[in-house]
Amino acid sequence: MLAEPWDGTRVGLTYRSEIHHHTKGQLSFNANPLIGLVSGPSTTDLDLPASIGASVTQQITPDFSLSSDIQYTQWDVFKQVVAKSANPPFTFVENYRNSWMVSVGGVYRLNDTWSLRGGVGIDQSPTTDRYRDTGVPDKSRVMVGTGFAYHFSGATSLELGYAHYFATGHASMDTSVNAIDPLTGAVILHGSYTNHLDFVGLSLRTAL
Repeated sequence: MLAEPWDGTRVGLTYRSEIHHHTKGQLSFNANPLIGLVSGPSTTDLDLPASIGASVTQQITPDFSLSSDIQYTQWDVFKQVVAKSANPPFTFVENYRNSWMVSVGGVYRLNDTWSLRGGVGIDQSPTTDRYRDTGVPDKSRVMVGTGFAYHFSGATSLELGYAHYFATGHASMDTSVNAIDPLTGAVILHGSYTNHLDFVGLSLRTAL
């Protein structure tokens, strides 16, 4: 939903529902046959979260606007991943937590042709040190972005943006329950991750 309660102010609300997935695949083992693991078909069920977001854009001057956005994601539905097959079930404990994302940014129109953009945000990770796994070595992150738009004649524009995401700390496996071998009970994983992401986006927009 997008509304303009008064001139220069726009308010938006979004909602995405929870999704239940039933996935199918193959398990393949290259291990000592005495362990008794059998390669073959496997299935698992996954619940992915609902999210709700709200945003406000305020036109400060005819050439400058500020926007803010907040999102809440109900990750607590993602408890575990259980791979079912001819073997005993393989269980990966996830126990994700609900998470928030908050951002603020601005657009400044230099002239009828060029516009500049920039913003910052904080994105909370749903993962925790106690339940982290190697498939998602995630950590909360800070996002910084900038970009510009070039407006052609009419309603067509070319937009380029760059963002850098850097983690607020090192994602560690040392205290995670998923660092333990489910077959032997031995701790087999140690270490931490240094995460960052550089993101570049290019788009061409036009109104028909």
